[in-house]
Amino acid sequence: MSKRSRSTRCQIELEISLSKEAETDKPVFLFGNLPALGDWDPRKIRLNKDPDGIYRFTFEARENQIIELKINRGSQKRQGVYGAPFEGFPPSNIMFRAKKNLRVPISVIHWFDKVPSQRDPVQGDLRNHRYPAANGLRHPRRVFVWLPPSYGNGKERYPVLYAHDGQNLFDPGLSFSDHDWKADEVATYLIQEDRVREFIIVAVANSSDRDDEYNMYRPLGKAYAEWFLRTLMPSINHRYRTLTGPKDTAVMGSSLGALISFQMAFNFPKVFSMAGCLSPAFWLSRSRAYHQVRNAPQMSRSTKYYLDAGDMEPEFADSCLRMTEILANKGFKEGKNLMCHIAEGANHSELAWSERVHLPFEFFFGK
Repeated sequence: MSKRSRSTRCQIELEISLSKEAETDKPVFLFGNLPALGDWDPRKIRLNKDPDGIYRFTFEARENQIIELKINRGSQKRQGVYGAPFEGFPPSNIMFRAKKNLRVPISVIHWFDKVPSQRDPVQGDLRNHRYPAANGLRHPRRVFVWLPPSYGNGKERYPVLYAHDGQNLFDPGLSFSDHDWKADEVATYLIQEDRVREFIIVAVANSSDRDDEYNMYRPLGKAYAEWFLRTLMPSINHRYRTLTGPKDTAVMGSSLGALISFQMAFNFPKVFSMAGCLSPAFWLSRSRAYHQVRNAPQMSRSTKYYLDAGDMEPEFADSCLRMTEILANKGFKEGKNLMCHIAEGANHSELAWSERVHLPFEFFFGK
């Protein structure tokens, strides 16, 4: 290891204390985003309590590297609820940048599974459908349809926003992280404030084949897109009063969901004219997405692309900025058919996406 490499390594000491309400005779673990933190395995790193009642853990990281971790009692659902400066409910990740000789005090004031559940009822009319496995896909899936406030009052037709990872959009009880995107609350607010046209949200839950289905460079990704276009969308158009033209049809997702949203809008401009790509994973499949767009002989300038990421997820922020530059070089104009947003202090999570989902809503459907 070079002198320069050694100089960039930082030793970090965590000091975890439990309040009286959080005291437990069960093992306490931590898990996080580095191999030294268990690579998100909730039972890999068991903490030992010192005689003074403090759990201490020391590890190394690169200077300025982003650290994310959780304290838990053996599972995601039994994670800690923290006091300042990490407080919030449901709890998000503890997050900071590595610095030399950094000591991080963490106060666990309770456990998530021990706190009475806080209801976050869905705003508006949310319908629930189940679709069987079809078109080469191995799993059935749930589809949630959120209807705008005036839907039941007449015969008007509405634009549609299709979204991936649909179980995470409306109900924190269904989300794997206990945070939802608050798409129902945000859309309701924007509509009531007369900032957007009313629109329908069709949210498609993922399956255990998500990694393959959300990438059209893979066979299951092509099968998912075909099912989406040939089965799901005709079914939605038959059941609901939708506007079916491309100028009224958007597709949106985060991470891998952002990748396939971009791919669907890029490959099917006669179906979608808007793509919302939150924290996009464009570098997957050997960065083929960049090459495909850069080398495209022509692209529909009628398509709007919204791209964003948090500055605490640097790989995704770089992905967002790189694709934005490529699109700008293809003639897309910021504010017209292109929007890029880097969110300060935001990480890769449903909570972060919920705090900026209003931006694509307004970019696509704003008055």
